[in-house]
Formats: sequence, structure tokens, C-alpha cells
Amino acid sequence: RIPDRSALNEPPNGSVGSDMIPQGSSTTACPKLKLLSIKLAGSEFAFPTREIRRSVPLGAIRQDTLAPEILCGAMELAGEQLGLVDLRSLLGLPPREPSDKPPTVIVAEQHGVHIGYLVDAVGELYSIEESALKPLVGLAGIANSEQRGLGFFELPDRTMEVLSFDKLVAASTVRTIENWKNTVERVK
Repeated sequence: RIPDRSALNEPPNGSVGSDMIPQGSSTTACPKLKLLSIKLAGSEFAFPTREIRRSVPLGAIRQDTLAPEILCGAMELAGEQLGLVDLRSLLGLPPREPSDKPPTVIVAEQHGVHIGYLVDAVGELYSIEESALKPLVGLAGIANSEQRGLGFFELPDRTMEVLSFDKLVAASTVRTIENWKNTVERVK
């Protein structure tokens, strides 16, 4: 099985994590949302850490003609086949250039299925008050934003969209990936 979330207890890839708790926030118990930022095509997004199991360097990619269309390939991780989804493609961002550094894999668990998402880089850890998350409806320049994310939050120098793997990939597609994975593992 894919190792547990322990990798998220330390800052990713040696970067320094940061707690973005608004200045002057009260000490009363307010629900916090822990987020991991990722970089894609010059933009930065965040995902709730509760959806992420770990980040790993990209291993050898295996192509499979029987794989669901959403998968750009597969790799083995901890003895398990991991279907890979190119997050750039999923979000309609420009493809990687051959000169770009290799992507990192964010391993997410959706409906009990591990899926690897290719990202350009892992950023920082943030902890924000849930009330700081603003709705995506009408966020300028982002098509169908409310269908792919949870909201956005403001940093001193920028706004960051908070995405959700469950909103990006439907449960029915996750089941298709799971069926493919089970078939591949039976053949091994």
C-alpha cells in the first residue's frame, strides 16, 4: 500500500512551511484548514492536505493502452500501480516544455483509490481559518471555478485558488481508474 500521510508532517522537498494565520486573529478555537500549495505553468494553487497522502519524485512512467483516457501513464509506488493524471491538462493549462524540469507526483486518495497527479513543483504548507476561504463564484478569469475548487484565500501579495481532487475528478472516473488498476494488478 501507499505509505501514509507522515510525509506531510514535514515541509515538502525541503522547503520551509509557513502558517498563514491572519494577524490579530483571536485565540478562540476556530476551524483551521491546512493547505499544500503546488505550482503549475507559472500559477500557484492549493489543495487541502486531508486529500493528499504524499509527494514523490516522478518515477519511470509506463504507458498502458487499456488505461482510462484521463491517465497519462502509470508508475509503480510501494508495490502498487499508481495511475497518473497530468494536472496541467486537467486544468486546461499549457503542456510542459521539453526543457522543463521533471514533474513531482502528488498522491491523493479519492474514494479509497490512490491517484498520482503531476505538478510542476510542491510549494508551501499553509494553515488558514476556514472562514478566510471565499467562494469561487465569479472569480475573474477562471472558467467553471466553482466546479473545480473550494474557494480562494488572500495572501499579502496574491490570491490563491483552493482546488479539490474530488471536484476535479468525478467519483465515476475514480471507479474507472480503480477497475483499471485492479485489472493491471491481477495480470502481474
